[in-house]
Amino acid sequence: MPWVDLTKSPADTESFLESAINQYQSGQGPQYAIFSDSALCGVCGFHPFDLSNRTGSIGYWLGEAYSGKGIMAMAAKALVEQGFREREYVNGRYLDQAIYSMLAGLRVSNAELK
Repeated sequence: MPWVDLTKSPADTESFLESAINQYQSGQGPQYAIFSDSALCGVCGFHPFDLSNRTGSIGYWLGEAYSGKGIMAMAAKALVEQGFREREYVNGRYLDQAIYSMLAGLRVSNAELK
């Protein structure tokens, strides 16, 4: 998260807010503030959409004092539900997808794949 070290002043936060507004207004995905008991505790949203492939990914940040309370789990669930309403758009129609990933340290033998 390189943005963490680059956020040092209110002007840096204002720049983030301006970019989030521009991202939303250009149709490349929303960002949301997360509140707990009226206190701003985090942010979650979509990285800019890949409009040519109609795909996207999510990102989030939560203040340390609010971790372990299920707040981000609820926020991420809402983002994923919203995001999956997008699906992949191919040849004029939407298709569902299953996407898999693998950790770099995980090795699987050919025998395990059969």
